[in-house]
Amino acid sequence: MLSPRKERNQLLKTEVQKLLNQGNAQTQNIICDLLNKKGLNVNQSTISRVLRQIGAVKTKNNSNEVVYCLPKESVPPSTQSPLTNLILDVQKNDHLIVAHTSPGAAALIARILDHNLEKIEAIGVLAGDDTIFIAPKDSSKITKTHLEVCRILQSL
Repeated sequence: MLSPRKERNQLLKTEVQKLLNQGNAQTQNIICDLLNKKGLNVNQSTISRVLRQIGAVKTKNNSNEVVYCLPKESVPPSTQSPLTNLILDVQKNDHLIVAHTSPGAAALIARILDHNLEKIEAIGVLAGDDTIFIAPKDSSKITKTHLEVCRILQSL
């Protein structure tokens, strides 16, 4: 159960996200006024903090007006989130396992997999910004390696 403060913060995030998705939140003061009309009693500094927390950015809408919006790319999880939230997908083919992560997270996750090379029966792990290649020791056992990689990543 969330504390009243955290519950209010979550409600504010949700309401701000709804406003941003409408595409006409030009300023923090406009967002503030709209939320105050809904009875949420917020000020500009609160809106500024919430916009930072949800990763809002400024861009131009269809009418060429500068507005706040949510980024197309997912926002990195907070530092209190489990590492498993950084993993988006893990796939395999007959020779290689590929894990997709949130942007910038691949090196961290790859380091964890490197530490478990024997357990996952891999000869190496290679990370880019948001993609990890895992090379199994034996491609005939790719399914076993894939399952072990998934098990380790789900336990983070």
